[in-house]
Order: sequence, then structure tokens, then C-alpha cells
Amino acid sequence: MAYLVAEILAYLIGAFGLGALIAWLIRGYATARRLAAFEARWAKESEHWRRQLTEAEARLALQTDELNKVRQDFESTKTRMAQLEAEVTAGRGLEQALAEARGKVTDLRQTTEKLSERERQFRMAEREVSLLRVRVDDLNTVIHEQQAALDAKNEHVVKLSRHIEQLEPLSAELQLRNLTIAELQSRVRKLERERKRVGRSVEPSSERSEAPESEEEQPQRDNLKRIHGIGPVLERLLNRLGYERYEQIAGWTSEDIDRIDAQLGAFSGRIRRDDWVAQAKQLMDERTVRAKRLPTRGKPIALARRS
Repeated sequence: MAYLVAEILAYLIGAFGLGALIAWLIRGYATARRLAAFEARWAKESEHWRRQLTEAEARLALQTDELNKVRQDFESTKTRMAQLEAEVTAGRGLEQALAEARGKVTDLRQTTEKLSERERQFRMAEREVSLLRVRVDDLNTVIHEQQAALDAKNEHVVKLSRHIEQLEPLSAELQLRNLTIAELQSRVRKLERERKRVGRSVEPSSERSEAPESEEEQPQRDNLKRIHGIGPVLERLLNRLGYERYEQIAGWTSEDIDRIDAQLGAFSGRIRRDDWVAQAKQLMDERTVRAKRLPTRGKPIALARRS
């Protein structure tokens, strides 16, 4: 009995470990899904920042072209001023040249102000481009790190799946052992009750008499392996649960299927998937047809009871 208790504890610990592994697998799957969503979000954001970087570079190119044009205008204005100064020095059209020079100076000041504003915008655009490039590099680094973590999680999930597949036969064997232990305990209780009943019925002064036995002929077990989806292990498990005939399986209701399916452990779900009830009914019909074809050789003789 102590050995059985120790074995039960060992299998229970194995079942607890299996449950912990399944929970860890589910958690790893949820983590993988969150990492995939995070990667998609970062990819979308990175694409957005890349587009902004491209647009900023295009704007910077346009502003650079405009700045070059302003510089050319400035150089031409300086050249023109030099020419005007030469004309003023030569004394030709001093007043007119002076007025034109003043106008040019005013235009030059405006051009200089525009040039300064464009230069300021150019520096701001350069800073924005630098920030965008740093942001894109950071996003790429984060994406690579998350991808590496996701690959590691996927590898761990695959290892856990293989380990669970290796533990599934042990879970089925544990359930069979538990059912065997329960059946043995039930038999022990029945034998104890029978011993007490026999002990009370025996008197010291009387002779021992053989107790009456009335054993009815038990129906022969059906070969449940003829049902698709039931192998030797499942057949022994169903027999321990008390199901040995096609008629019993054919009479299962939806509630019976849910109750029995919960006791099948690693084999749960096969009752509805393989439609055991319909297969059992078909095998019953085939047996009925064969029985009708056989000739009748008389009524069965009932077993006589021993007195």
C-alpha cells in the first residue's frame, strides 16, 4: 500500500509538472503574439519616420537651390554695386547712380535678410534630419532586439511542445494507473464487506454450509477496437469505466459524452471527432443482421442455481 501511495504521489507530481509546462507554453505563445504586435507597430512607425525623412530631405534640397539662387543674386548685386561705384567715381550720372545704388542697397538688405532667414531654416532642417536619422537608428535597434527575443521565445516554445508530446503517454498511463488503483480499492472494500457478512452469518455450533451462489450469465465483451479511434489502451480504459458493449456506447447522451470525455485525459475529444456513438450503432445493426441469418437451434437454457 505504501508503494502504491508513493507511486500515486510521483504521478501527481508529474501531472503538476505537465500542467506547469502547458501554462508556460501558453504564456510563451501570448508573449510571442505581443512581440509580433509590437514589431508591426514599430515597423509602421519606422516607415512613417522614413517618409518624413525623405520629405525633409526633399525640402532641404529645394531650400538649398533657393539659397544658391539668392547667393547668385547677391553676387550679381555686389558686382553691380561695384560698377555703380566706378560710375560714380568717373562722375557719370552721379545723382542717378546714387539713387540706383540706394535702391540696390535696399534690395541687397532685403536679400540679405531673406538669405539669413533661409540659412536659419536650412540649419533647422539639418537638425530635424539629424534627429530623424537618430530616431530611425533607434527604431532599427529596437526592432532587431525584439526580433532576437522573439526568435528565442519561439525556440523555447518548440522545445516545450516537444517535451509535452513526450509527457502525453505518461499522462495516459498515469490515468490508467489511477483507475486501476480505484478499481482495486473498490474490490478491497467489497471483499471487506463480504468478509464481515460471512463472519456474522457463521455460528460456532453449526456446520459450515456453502453460501448460495446465484451467478447470472454475464454478456460477453464486445471488441471495442472495431470502433475507429479506439485502440488497446482506450479499450482497457473504457472497460475499467464499465463500458464493454456496443449497446452502452450507442446509448450515450451528450451529457454522458462530456462526462466520459473528461475522464479520457490525453485522449479527450475523440468521442465526437470519430463519432463513436454512430459507429457503435452501426456495429449493433451488423450484429443483428448476422443473428437473423443464423438458424435458430432452440431457446437458451438458463443456468440452474445451486442450493
